This record gives sequence, C-alpha cells and structure tokens, in this order.
Amino acid sequence: MELSEHKAKSLNELEMYIAGVVGLQLDKKDVAIPFLQGAPGCGKTALIKFWCKKYGWNLLSIHFALIPIEEISGIPNPKEINVNGKIYAGTEWTYPEILTKLYLLDQKKPTILFLDDFHLCSPDHLNLGFEMFTNRAIRGYDLPENVAFILAGNASSKAGTKTGNSAIINRCSINPVFMDFNYWKKSYAVPHGINYKVLSFLSNEKNRKFFHMDEMTNKPWASPRSWTRFSEVLNPLEEALKNNIPFSDLMYFAESHVGAEAASEFTAYYKLYLETEMDKVFDGKKAIEIPDDMTGQYIYALSSIGEFFNRLTTAKENKKDEEKLYDILANIVISIGKKSLSIATVASKELVESSNLNNYMKFKSALSHIDKEITNKISNEIRLI
Repeated sequence: MELSEHKAKSLNELEMYIAGVVGLQLDKKDVAIPFLQGAPGCGKTALIKFWCKKYGWNLLSIHFALIPIEEISGIPNPKEINVNGKIYAGTEWTYPEILTKLYLLDQKKPTILFLDDFHLCSPDHLNLGFEMFTNRAIRGYDLPENVAFILAGNASSKAGTKTGNSAIINRCSINPVFMDFNYWKKSYAVPHGINYKVLSFLSNEKNRKFFHMDEMTNKPWASPRSWTRFSEVLNPLEEALKNNIPFSDLMYFAESHVGAEAASEFTAYYKLYLETEMDKVFDGKKAIEIPDDMTGQYIYALSSIGEFFNRLTTAKENKKDEEKLYDILANIVISIGKKSLSIATVASKELVESSNLNNYMKFKSALSHIDKEITNKISNEIRLI
C-alpha cells in the first residue's frame, strides 16, 4: 500500500505541535527538529516570532546559510601541542560567536534557535548543522541547556533550494506549511494596521487566489509578505494624497509588489471602493445609497466597515462621537439588510473578525435600536450570541 502524499497544514495548526516539541527538546528527549517548509512570504518567520513572544521564549533568529562560516564555527588559532615530549604546531578553534549570543540571553527562559532559510545551506554549513543537531555543540563547544531548534525554508528550486543532507533530514520533522488567510488577517494584518482596502479585497472569496500565488523568479507575485509591504506603501500614499492616488500610479505600485493580474483586480476594486464616498456618508454629507447588485452591496458594506475602523480610535476619545459612529454603521448595515441579509451578515462578520467582542456588542446594541428583527437574523447567522 502506498503512502498518501504529505499534505501541507496551515501554520496556525502547528502551534501546539511546535510548543510541545520545544518542550521535549528542552527535556532532552530524542525528538525530530521541526523544519517548516513553505513558499517564500507565507509568514513562517513572522509566526515563529509571534509564538516566541506569546510563550515568553527567547529568540535568536539567524539566516544560517547566509552567515560567513567563520562567524558560526570560529576561526583556527595556532597552538603548540606536546605529544610525548615533542612539540607540534597545532590548532584550536576560537569560541563561536553564535554561542556567545545564545549565552547572553536569559538562561532561565527557553531559547529558540531559529535557523531561517535553511534550504540555502552550503555543505560546510550543513556539516556544522549536523554537529549542532547531533551533539548540541559547535566545534566541540556545548550549546546552552535551554536551547531548542526550529528550522524554516523552502522546498522549490525557484527559491534556490540546494542539495540537502540525508543525515540532517532524517533528524528533522519535515512540515509542509501555508498561511491561512483568516488567521493571518485576525492575528497579524488587523493588529499591524494593514490597509483595509487590501484586507477587504482579499476577504472576498473570488479574490482569495491572489492571497498567495505561485512563486516566480523574474516577476513579482502575490504573497502575505508582498501584500503587507504594498500596504506599508499604500497607507502613507493615501494620507499624503488624501485618497486621491491616480489609478495609473496605484496600478504601477501594486503591480511592482503583487504582479499584474492581482494589481489589475485590486485597482478595479479600489476604484469601486472609493466611489461609495463613504467618508461623505459618515460625515452626513451624502445619503446612504445601497446598490442593487450584490457586488456593489458587498463593496458598500466593506467600505463602511473600513471607514468605521478609520474613525474608531479618534471617536473613542469622545463618548458621543463613538455612539454616533456606531449608529451610522448600524444604519448602513440595516439598510443593506433590507436588500440583502447575506451581505449585511458579511459586514457584521467582518466587524467581528477584525475587531473584538466589546465592539460587536456596541454595534449590536445600535442595530437593535433601529431594527430588532434584522438584528436577530444577523445574530443568528453569525452565531456569535
């Protein structure tokens, strides 16, 4: 009977496994070292950093393959050796810098030695890796007792994967991984202020194919990393140009980050998003006008959530402003609900997934004052209360 193909898991599904294996390594159990293999930009490094912060672990993250071999292994120093009364010219190795860095960290806490981009290792680097994983030492110098290993890298030739070492692979647990969009959105994108137009674009199932596309070697392509970096450019551009970015410029910068196809679809979505003029709706300068088509309703709903979040922090400084903000959003969602309950539910889910329970309770209270029937239907749909 043939074994089934080893399928990839979303990174968040491996959290408990990684935490458990770290504990077993520290207990000196003979366990395989986790080797996370996933496409470039899927969030392996960011999630390891997140987990270390969550569990209170020290982290020494290094691009092992890119560090000069001398920095890892130390350098040879001449040394006289006495053998049966005869003096010979010998050698001893200086103390490896990587060990110095490890010992300078808090020895009372677990330390993760995270070797990133391990797929790029040269034979010399792999030899040192073999000694580390087998003997927990470098050039005979012992690693601290509180150190556990995690590796990460890619498996494709496009990412520059080099010939590995079977002895090392046999000491690892090879874990193919990918980034789940909803987990990325809630745990990383929202807390880090990723542009809401990017998030709402990717939240639409038909655009999800652009979240992480197949990697390419000579053109930009969409990944969690590239969308994040595009957002970091888009946010200040919008602020500087008052949301009046020429669409040719928007397309140019989007394409330079995520590729032509994703950029074209995003630019078209962005244009429709701006046409809602949601800022004027929230300022009371434009009436709530719900489109008749589902696509228009979807964009209208998500642009209202986006505008709500843009104003929420400032509104919290004044209770009346905050209450007014919830009332405006509630009126929009109820108006959408009268045409399409499913789209109103999408908007409510978006608020829940991008926010917290307290915000949703305030939102639900505002909804109830306007239309309890639709509010109850929405609550039943999202099964939150």
